[in-house]
Amino acid sequence: MLNGERGIILSKTIVLISCCAKKKDCGNYAEVLYDSDGFKVRLAYARLLAPDGIFVISALHHVIPLTKFIEPYDVCLKDFSTAEKIEWAQLCLSQLRDISDLQND
Repeated sequence: MLNGERGIILSKTIVLISCCAKKKDCGNYAEVLYDSDGFKVRLAYARLLAPDGIFVISALHHVIPLTKFIEPYDVCLKDFSTAEKIEWAQLCLSQLRDISDLQND
């Protein structure tokens, strides 16, 4: 992204954190739904970095903002076939292109 008058290139920093199997029993915002100690540590560290955005990488929802309300689910990437993993990765990249300039950020 270009900062008009000075021609300074500005980039955006985003942090991607993995989801986890342990979830609360009812729907909630992504930052609350995932309930493992590991997720909480990853989220705390991501916040310390003070990025422009933090997103969760989910087997079901792909790339999701912390503020997205989602229901609990039981889908795990390790259970995907190779073809399903490729399709999942392509969807994640598509979503990342919508929120960031993958070449410059």
